[in-house]
Amino acid sequence: YRRAVARIHADGEVEFREDPLWFTDYYRREGIE
Repeated sequence: YRRAVARIHADGEVEFREDPLWFTDYYRREGIE
């Protein structure tokens, strides 16, 4: 389910696709909420 859910561009822009539920955990370890 975490295939092309979000795309992080070089600009730091995040493109969301479908429901980014798994993001929370992934972003948390990066320091981004």
